[in-house]
Amino acid sequence: MDNYGIIVKNQMKEFNPTNLDVVRKTAHIIIGLGNPGVEYIHTYHNLGTLFLKELQNAYGLSFKNHTSKVFKYAKNGSKIFVEPTVFMNDSGHAIQTALHYFKETPQHLLLAHDDSDLMLGNYKIDFGRGAAGHKGVASVIHALGTKDFFRLRIGIRPLTPNKERRVKASEFVLKKIKKEDLEILSHALHIINEKLFY
Repeated sequence: MDNYGIIVKNQMKEFNPTNLDVVRKTAHIIIGLGNPGVEYIHTYHNLGTLFLKELQNAYGLSFKNHTSKVFKYAKNGSKIFVEPTVFMNDSGHAIQTALHYFKETPQHLLLAHDDSDLMLGNYKIDFGRGAAGHKGVASVIHALGTKDFFRLRIGIRPLTPNKERRVKASEFVLKKIKKEDLEILSHALHIINEKLFY
């Protein structure tokens, strides 16, 4: 980790409004992970692309395809928004291509994705964190050769009674989001947008 990465990681140790300023000023390129295809729309695993949809609706973003055909993008002021058009587990190359095209470094990246370790509707922003079993994130870390970038982790863990067994992520991540869960997640995405970009 270079000195810049150490400084940012130290600033992010305690997530508070001051550190939100760090993210606002540092994260120039926002990328949402998801799978392409109508069968994956509104699945729990596509929370990253649903976050981009929230931003698209809020700011009237118009996405266009990059010539590489591995991502599409939109711009709003100094921010760049990117949606990979390849499958999530192979998204590392697409994100590497986007960073190269926009002449950005990983330290200026905010990667939005679902997280089955966080309860539904909860969210965290981390810097320099490992993939923790998320294959899409692992692909990005491998392609970039570093984990020193911002991560917006959006919780999708079902709200289950204490006596019920912990559901494996593989049992629900590719399922369509339940109506009541979509309401919770939509509210969370709106709040995240307000905190990060307003």
